[in-house]
Amino acid sequence: MAKKHKEAPSDAQVAIKWAVRVFVLGTLVLLLVLALMDYFAKKDAQATADAWLDRQHEEVAGEGLKQRELAALIKGRPTLRDGAVSDLQDPRLSQAVQVYQWKGIFRTYKVYVGLLPIGQPTIEDDIVETVEGPGGLADAE
Repeated sequence: MAKKHKEAPSDAQVAIKWAVRVFVLGTLVLLLVLALMDYFAKKDAQATADAWLDRQHEEVAGEGLKQRELAALIKGRPTLRDGAVSDLQDPRLSQAVQVYQWKGIFRTYKVYVGLLPIGQPTIEDDIVETVEGPGGLADAE
């Protein structure tokens, strides 16, 4: 019995196969890049919150962590907005709230900073009372 020879694919068929492969690979690379962007936004928010909490625990009693010291510990490029005290899970004595937001592709990661004003004319001298986020109940939006 003679073997049947397969016909060689035409140039158009080869081009279509390569176009499909390039499209699939491009889509996978795009999804990977988007996932990495979101991952790094979350990582920066978590690293900043951890650094602030560590610095807050290092402060000696009576001194307190000042709001102006937070900027040196920020990772990434968050946006800053004022929030409501009700945004905090544990408001303690906080009278003002600042919300730092890292925007990922899929989510926005937030760190809430509760401030205790000490009567100074500038907010930079306010004492940081509490730091929350990301990943807490307040960040579940």
